[in-house]
Amino acid sequence: MKKFYLFFSLMFVFAVQAQEMPPRESSSQNQPKVKSSGFDKTKLVKGLGLQLGGTQGGINLGLNPYLGYQLTENLTLGATVGYNYFNSSYGDNSFFSVGPQLRFEPIRNISLISQYQYNVGRNDFRQNGERSENQVLYLGAGYRSALFNVGLMYDVLYNQDRSFQNSPFVPYVSMGF
Repeated sequence: MKKFYLFFSLMFVFAVQAQEMPPRESSSQNQPKVKSSGFDKTKLVKGLGLQLGGTQGGINLGLNPYLGYQLTENLTLGATVGYNYFNSSYGDNSFFSVGPQLRFEPIRNISLISQYQYNVGRNDFRQNGERSENQVLYLGAGYRSALFNVGLMYDVLYNQDRSFQNSPFVPYVSMGF
């Protein structure tokens, strides 16, 4: 029963993300296109993910800053770094993560996400507290409005014996401004 609570606790981690997105380009044909070269600061995307979750006898805390660059109106490339801490009756689990993220919006408000993470940490759940490493490749989709994002990601590299999580599915809810 404890594993059941832990599984659902980790599945429904609440993430809050403050993200600043560049304004969308106007698609009006009457406006002349100005070709610019070099780095454009207005296309930077900044965010901070905060995670808070709980279960019977446990807690999940995380901090995940994000920095990206809007390559086109529909495509953003960025990088995330983070720290996550899980505590439960099964033990503690803490890890650092880093990796690139690619976000594509084929239809307005619908996002497709690909995110690789390299995780290093201590995993009491699986490796009895020894330092361990694992890799994650999330593929997912979500809905984005002006105030929030919701979606589901799936870890295609998930290995039950090595993963820091109990499931390959990771739902997310984020708020931005």
